[in-house]
Amino acid sequence: MTIPITVEDLIAIGERFPSEAIIAEIDRLLPIASADLAMLEAGGYSADLLDALRGYRATLTEETAGRRAQRAAKKSARSVEAEAIAEAKRVLRAAVVMAEAAITYRVPPTGEAPETTQRITRDLAAALESARGVVGHDSAKLRTRLTAVAAVLGSASIAPAESGRAARTAMIARVTAAIAALPALAEEKKAAQHEARSNTDALDEIDGRAYLNLRTLAKVGRAQWRLAGDKTRADAYQLTLDDRRPKRSGEPTPTPA
Repeated sequence: MTIPITVEDLIAIGERFPSEAIIAEIDRLLPIASADLAMLEAGGYSADLLDALRGYRATLTEETAGRRAQRAAKKSARSVEAEAIAEAKRVLRAAVVMAEAAITYRVPPTGEAPETTQRITRDLAAALESARGVVGHDSAKLRTRLTAVAAVLGSASIAPAESGRAARTAMIARVTAAIAALPALAEEKKAAQHEARSNTDALDEIDGRAYLNLRTLAKVGRAQWRLAGDKTRADAYQLTLDDRRPKRSGEPTPTPA
């Protein structure tokens, strides 16, 4: 039998069992154990352990409801983030189209040499290329491409004349706002993920402690009733939990009761 030693061991075991399954198993065994308490105490499972099991059930019942609420909040946060990314992509497309038109119909200032005009057009077109392409849901890539198109639109050489300057300025402002929003969303997401992980670890630790208690109860109950010659009663202590979650490498393996 592998005995969990650290909190991390308990978390790793708890990860493998849904809280709802732990609660269901506690509900099944509590009445049996309560009736058999004298027999269990004779085998080393105390009334304090049974009380602790009741406490785990109460906590898990409350926290399981909290987890559902947290999941709903996370879905809402993902929806907000997805809309912000979609808006930034719309801004990027519009800005690229505007920059492309400005480059295509650029009016050289008086006295600009033809070779200079060609060089400026090539440089601007090359700079705009870095703002093109598929970005998917990659906010870092989206931010980079928004920055690139803003630089093109803000270039002094894209349109020396005043024509279109106000529209480009307005577009740059929208691009800048989209760039500013994406890092904020990334930081909020990182913080939310850290909080969710901490909350999940705490709940998984309780799952692990409850499982360890249930396993002890099952082993003691089966051993005591087999010793008493009552195989039917012993079989009632067989755990019915399904180990459904993938195991993380290096974690203790729950031993069947």
